[in-house]
Amino acid sequence: MTPTTSGLPHAYYEFAEFPWPAELLQDAGSHPSSQAVQAYVQAYAEHFGLLQHIRFRCQLLRLQLVPQGGWAVIYLDKASGLFQVVSADYVVMATGMHVVPNVPVYKGMQHFRGLQLHSNDLTDPSLLAGKRVVVVGGGRSALDYPAMVTASQVATSVTWLYRQARLGLQKDGLPLFRHMLPPALPGLAFVGCEAASFNIPLTAGLQAEWLAGVLAGAVGLPPAADMQDDVRRMTA
Repeated sequence: MTPTTSGLPHAYYEFAEFPWPAELLQDAGSHPSSQAVQAYVQAYAEHFGLLQHIRFRCQLLRLQLVPQGGWAVIYLDKASGLFQVVSADYVVMATGMHVVPNVPVYKGMQHFRGLQLHSNDLTDPSLLAGKRVVVVGGGRSALDYPAMVTASQVATSVTWLYRQARLGLQKDGLPLFRHMLPPALPGLAFVGCEAASFNIPLTAGLQAEWLAGVLAGAVGLPPAADMQDDVRRMTA
């Protein structure tokens, strides 16, 4: 396993309606690289004609509620340098969970003379050649990297430190409106931004399917007050 290789088999990154193309699967192997996953997503978008609906190189600046209903979406088109405003009846935030690396601050870290890296920055195991490595954290990346460093056989030693491993599903199963729909803001949803599970791609896909059912009227929601009470109980 390399830093650019997925910790999950390719099937976990597969949409049911679009199996991996044979040519990509041949190159990807059992655990695809980030480049292979990107190629699969590109192939999916092309197959279903999604690219014509996507505006690339755009930075969202503001979402503003419109008194008559809906949203004003204000963004910067970086390709043209122009600010744009579009109207939307419904907004889905799908920024993902790993946009900005989380680097903890601890007492005395400024005095440590060794190399300190976030897992996002470890692109080459040779950076750790001859070093005594400590991996801190109990998430999926923290599990992948000790295995990767050990397999590369470049480090002198590898130690994994964590308080509690967080690798399984939440006790209440897959969270839906609790993590997706703010009851006080109908017309806004979050997909793949909050819920952590063993298989984040599948979780986000299931959330998207469920939300599509809600928007189509095929899935009913509790009253807003009941949803708010449920969220309050879960966060108490």
